[in-house]
Amino acid sequence: MNSNKIKELKQKAKIVREGILDCIGIDKKGHLGGSMSSADLVAALYFYKMRINPDNPDDPDRDRIIFSKGHSVLAQYAVLAELGYFSKSELKNTKKLGSILQGHPETRTPAIEDNTGSLGQGLSIGIGMALAARLDHKVRENNFNYCTILVNKFLSNLYFENNRRFRSYNVLVFYK
Repeated sequence: MNSNKIKELKQKAKIVREGILDCIGIDKKGHLGGSMSSADLVAALYFYKMRINPDNPDDPDRDRIIFSKGHSVLAQYAVLAELGYFSKSELKNTKKLGSILQGHPETRTPAIEDNTGSLGQGLSIGIGMALAARLDHKVRENNFNYCTILVNKFLSNLYFENNRRFRSYNVLVFYK
């Protein structure tokens, strides 16, 4: 990755952080710290690494991201709005009754792969999706499921030790 791409991704992460603030607004509550700390990661994944297509969000060959750390989904919402999955004006409706954007990921939101919230849940979802794709013979060598998880010290060694095994399923895990 060259220095121009790094500058571009830093600018995208700044836009993501501004989108997070739009989600929170003046009068709402949310997990600002967790979302802000995820901005660089989601910017790098969505704007550099992942194979996605906002015009065809259900493309079977797309890469997927599962936010097991669901309370940080505001970062994902900001990226999805920036990519055109829905209007940026929708960010201001986050957590309002009837909005497609709620406090945790829900599949009624475009490009959200699964409802999450339990901190370790996304890993099993990501592996399950990868295995299903393998059984359907739809796996490309470079097709990935990305998972963000929040682990405590007790579980961190378990996930770290098994990360090589996860990679064989085309699942990349990011620990927070």
